[in-house]
Amino acid sequence: MAEDISDPFFSAIAKQMEEIAFNNGYKIIYCSTENKKERAIELLNLFKDRQVDAFIITPPEGFEDELKRLIYEEHQMVMVFDRYFDSFKHNYVVLENYKGAEEATRSLYSSGKRKIAL
Repeated sequence: MAEDISDPFFSAIAKQMEEIAFNNGYKIIYCSTENKKERAIELLNLFKDRQVDAFIITPPEGFEDELKRLIYEEHQMVMVFDRYFDSFKHNYVVLENYKGAEEATRSLYSSGKRKIAL
């Protein structure tokens, strides 16, 4: 479950996730939440009814209670993608945006570039 499966950032990662899953005997079903909590809840219920094995979710704003319930009450396997919540323990994958930008800038600078734009 992602905000928008057509987003280039997500689609590049989704391709790799799909390959890994397929090589391990799993299939992935993708969907877009459009960053809307109500839509995410509806999709979450659909997947639970289909008895999926695990969830990879980029949760929309205000989705913490649903994630807590899914993890702690329903004992589902959940990986939170591109988000992190301080309020409870969960599995997550996030990018270190600040560190990545710093490393990229240092690399460009050390290669002689002086007019660097973002």
